[in-house]
Amino acid sequence: MQLVELQHSVGSDPDVALAGISYDPITVLATFSDANGIEFPLLSDVGSRVMADLGLLSDLTDEDLSYWGFEKGDRHHGLPFPGAILLDSAGVVVEKHFERSHRNRVSGGILLEALGREPSCTARVMDEVAVPGLAVRATIRTGSVFPNQIFRISLDFMVEEGRHVYVEPCPPGYQVLRISLNGPDGLFWDPTPKRSGRPFTIESLGETFSVVEGGFSTYLEAHVHETVGDLDIEIVVAYQTCDESTCDMPGELRLRLPLALLPKL
Repeated sequence: MQLVELQHSVGSDPDVALAGISYDPITVLATFSDANGIEFPLLSDVGSRVMADLGLLSDLTDEDLSYWGFEKGDRHHGLPFPGAILLDSAGVVVEKHFERSHRNRVSGGILLEALGREPSCTARVMDEVAVPGLAVRATIRTGSVFPNQIFRISLDFMVEEGRHVYVEPCPPGYQVLRISLNGPDGLFWDPTPKRSGRPFTIESLGETFSVVEGGFSTYLEAHVHETVGDLDIEIVVAYQTCDESTCDMPGELRLRLPLALLPKL
């Protein structure tokens, strides 16, 4: 699944070289490549010796299989943590993306963004909402994903000039910026990366806050279990906008993004 998606997303970029490594024998990899139009090299590491030397073998396979209700078989021996290592043109590792579960795979779009490339976005989905003091845009770069494929929901904020929103750390009693997802069972997501802000002190209260102003961006990473099917994802943004002297009441913004689930390969 991931190799096919990478062929269509990353493989179409002439300035990015791809290579995959698997514990499958050469004959299996060759058959898979021919059947799925894989044009980049697939390296055979029978016995997972190289992956073991790199420290990539998973020690969570038994726990993972039990969670998903699978019996352990020969194909589960020597499973690595699934992931990708990104190298620059000099062969230096610049970033790594690895997942806990053998069922999850990062999308090619996320890898291209990490390399500073612009992923193909011919099928992007987007929603926008605005209230006095704050506007938010949510985007998924592709409207369809494979089951268990990790995709990114990008969020772009614009705070009205002269106003700010709170982020952690913040004294109790104020609404910091929080982002969450609503959807069916089988939609999994990771918390938003922490957003740093500038210190802001209200002398009369003797309290110091962390605030962000102007335009800024963040993201969430999510994946969908194969049993879910097509879905609408609701993004909930809790916030409170303030100026130098007054604060609005805390509020919530809600955005919706449709997502189609592709057939499992």
